[in-house]
Parts: sequence; structure tokens; C-alpha cells
Amino acid sequence: MNKFTILIGLISISLLSFTYKKRKKFKVPENYVYVPSGTTTIGDQDVSCNAFFMAQHEVTNKEYRDFVQHLRENGKEEDLQKAIPDTTVWNQFGSFSEPMVNLYFSHPAYDNYPVVGVTREGAELYCIYLTEMSKELYGDVINDFRLPFKEEWIYAAQAGNQQNAYAWNGPYLRDDEGNYLANFKHIGEENITTDENGNPVIIEGAAASFIEDGSFYTSPTMTYYANDYGLYNMSGNVAEMVAKENVSMGGHWYSTGHDIRVDSEEEFTAANPFVGFRPVMTFLSTK
Repeated sequence: MNKFTILIGLISISLLSFTYKKRKKFKVPENYVYVPSGTTTIGDQDVSCNAFFMAQHEVTNKEYRDFVQHLRENGKEEDLQKAIPDTTVWNQFGSFSEPMVNLYFSHPAYDNYPVVGVTREGAELYCIYLTEMSKELYGDVINDFRLPFKEEWIYAAQAGNQQNAYAWNGPYLRDDEGNYLANFKHIGEENITTDENGNPVIIEGAAASFIEDGSFYTSPTMTYYANDYGLYNMSGNVAEMVAKENVSMGGHWYSTGHDIRVDSEEEFTAANPFVGFRPVMTFLSTK
């Protein structure tokens, strides 16, 4: 072996060592939980899901503000205009909602509340930002963050039990002590009837209550109990965007109890005060 060959070998070893030191060992992203692979039945279809990581809670105002600030600091004006939440969506509730218009997204008191007023394009840009930030830490040992497929979302919300109508075990909206298990609109059983097909129908003019579950609007993202996978607020609080366009899942704080089931699907075509999102990342084996 000549001196030139030895020199090339030493250079190669040094470069490999440098690359290894720059990249941190992959670990579960902060505030994400592991959802194992498995199957479930949605409607009359059997569905298989690969393992993935899912955000433990809905994206918060603070997390989204950091993203907006990143766009601003890096001069990404076009993306910034697409990403900034529309706080005027709260105006539909009248003048008493003015504090929400002015403070909900910007004030530290709402840091841990779910971001709303975001378009689908804004949510997708956030996922791109999250991917870029994570790859700076871990390199290419992670997949891109994205919105979950509808099937993944339902599977994660069921937490391994496809019989779960809600994100917890059992068909009830209260625990054994009478505490509500989610943030939603309460109308009382006396205000619900059924149509000719057995579907629930709210009696016209029925009074509703929003404060019985402890929240008038949204709740902090880690309120109530996590499901068996460690995911918070998969039923109620804010509905969540999925990869399927014009669709949000799980119901929200203005939904009735029937409409916060894990398979509850609503149309989502524009930013509003009812819909947020949580990203996922397909699991990559490190072996």
C-alpha cells in the first residue's frame, strides 16, 4: 500500500467521522407519540396502517407563531401571507368575541391553545418547516412531516380498539365521576330526537351550553385525558385537517356529542375557528 492510498483512506475516515458527529442519533420527535402498525375497519373497508409518529396534541398557537416568525425572519413573504392565521374568523360570534380576534393567536395566555383560522396551505407549509428543522438535527434518518391520511387519523384516535366510538374506551361522554371527557357543545338528551333512519336530529331552537366541560371556546391542547396511544383531544376541541382535501375529522368545541366521534367527518374548505391540525411522520426503522 503506497503513501497516497493511506492518505486517501485517512481523509475518508475523517470525513465519515465528521458527518457522524454532525448528525445526532434519531429519537422520537419531541411531543410526538409512536403509533404502531395495525389494522382497523372503517365503514365496510378493512384498512392497514404502517407505523408512524403523531403529534401528541394539536399544533399550538406558540408552535405556529414560531413558524410564522421563521418565515418573517427569512424573508419568505409569499409563504408568510399564506400562513398567517385569519383571526377575524372569530367575528362570526358577535362583538363579545372581539378579545378572541385581537388576542387568541398573539397573547401568551393562549400559547398552549390550538391554532385555528389556518388554511390547508398554511398547515402544509408548517409541515415543510417542521421537516426542514428536524433534518437539520437528524439528517435524512427521518421522513417528511405531513398531514395524516384520514384512515391513519381514525386508526390513531381509536388507539388500538376499533370498537371505540370516541377517543377513549366506552360509549359515554363523561367519566365515572360525571366529568366530561372532551370539549364540545352540550344540548342535553331532551333536545335530541331521531329521523326515520334512526339518525340523531337536534330539536330546532334547542338551547346549548358550552361551559359545562370547563371551556367556553377551545381548551388547552393537553386538557382532558390522553387516549391509550397518548394522544390528546382526538375527539372535540378542534376538528383536524387530514390529507384528504376539504375534510376535517373528530368534531370540535361547537359540535354536539354525537359529532365528536372518531369517524365524524366535516367539510373544511376555508379557515375557521373550529379546525386545527396535527402532523404525522411515517416511521423509519433505524436498523
